[in-house]
Parts: sequence; structure tokens; C-alpha cells
Amino acid sequence: MRSRAFRLRTRWLIDDERQRCWEFLTAPGQRWRDWWPRLQEIHVDRADDLVGSEARCVWRSPIGYRVRTDLKLVDVVAEKRVELSVRGDVTGGAVVEFAAGSSGGTLIDVALELTPAARWMRLTTPVLRPLFMFGHRVVMRGGERGMNAVLVGRRAVD
Repeated sequence: MRSRAFRLRTRWLIDDERQRCWEFLTAPGQRWRDWWPRLQEIHVDRADDLVGSEARCVWRSPIGYRVRTDLKLVDVVAEKRVELSVRGDVTGGAVVEFAAGSSGGTLIDVALELTPAARWMRLTTPVLRPLFMFGHRVVMRGGERGMNAVLVGRRAVD
């Protein structure tokens, strides 16, 4: 029988330096919904040193279903790496790594290992796995485009 776990990897190329990307993503009062199109709801409880920070999110897929996640930062190496635990409709973990990209940009590598926890997802994964993976790609690409748009716009104003 095929595993129900999803091992997902996304690479973002952000057209700004790593320090600015890090500062943008970790800024107090970050308004994620302003630039991540498929993030429908987010409530953040931010810890002073980031470790222990939590975000409760609702993501809207391009085909209509919603996924609820509770993300908790469990390890942070500033400007290099964060590790998160994931609970909610899916459970597992994520590692996000930041590296210098070409032409002064930043590569953000997101590796997720998630298992469906919501009953409807567990039952439908054997059939809907390709749609879930498609939905994840669309959500993540929207985040990459949105972050690039905001940072390029800010740089033009600086």
C-alpha cells in the first residue's frame, strides 16, 4: 500500500538579499495575507526570540478545499534555517533554509513531510493525492510571487 505521507519540496527564488528576506519574514506585525494570495486566515502568537512562535492558518486551495494548520517554530538559525512542527488537517514538520542565490537574490528551500490528519483527507488521499500536490504547488508559487512583488516594490521606494 502506498504511503499516505507527503514529502514536498519547494524552492523559491526571491529577488532580494538574504538579510532583507529574513527581516521581512520575521518582522513583528508581518501581514502575511497581504502578499500570500491563498492564505485565507492567520493568527500569530510571536515569541521574542522566535522559537516557540505559533501561527494558526487556513489555506484555500485552487480547487476549493481548505486546509487548517497550526505551525510552531521549534528551531531557528537566523537568516539560515527554521524548523517547524505542523498540526491540524495535516501533521508533520517543515524545514525552511535560506541561501544566497544568483545575482544577489535568495533561495528559500521549503521541505515538508506531512501526513493527512483530517478524516476527509485520510480517506481521499489515495485518490486525490495528485490534486493535493497540485494545490500545494499553486499555494507555494503564489507565496513566492507575492513575496517577490512586495520586496521589489519596497526596494523601488528605498
